[in-house]
Amino acid sequence: MYFDHRNTTFEVKAGKPEIALVPIGATERYGDHLPVGATTLILDAVSRRVAEELEETAYLLPTMPAGTSGLHLGRGG
Repeated sequence: MYFDHRNTTFEVKAGKPEIALVPIGATERYGDHLPVGATTLILDAVSRRVAEELEETAYLLPTMPAGTSGLHLGRGG
């Protein structure tokens, strides 16, 4: 089991994770068939799988959606 924002300070201090995972996903248009946060949703799932593989050595921070894409202004999706 990995550590994340659901753990208490005491649990994290006792576990002493060695690495922090900082997932940052894009928020942009991929067309009408995908949600705007598709990259963030996929990255969230992938980062959880990586943290599960690393077990107690990892602290998984919440996935942060980020991005700006002026190219897509005025378009839906």
